[in-house]
Amino acid sequence: MTLSKQELIDKKKELDLQIAKLLEFTVVSPTFKALPDEGKNKWRKQLSTMGDMSKQLGDSIAALENTAED
Repeated sequence: MTLSKQELIDKKKELDLQIAKLLEFTVVSPTFKALPDEGKNKWRKQLSTMGDMSKQLGDSIAALENTAED
């Protein structure tokens, strides 16, 4: 199954919103601050992984744009 360019854009936007919410949680939430280091590291790893996924989606979108221009 191949996703269309618009589907990739939509997925990236959704993921970027989730990243923003998680980032806010890790910066300002008293709940996050109260976690032990192991718990904090799990959330930070998830944030990093989501960032990697967003970058990959961006690269895929760019590749489709470059293909369309050829």
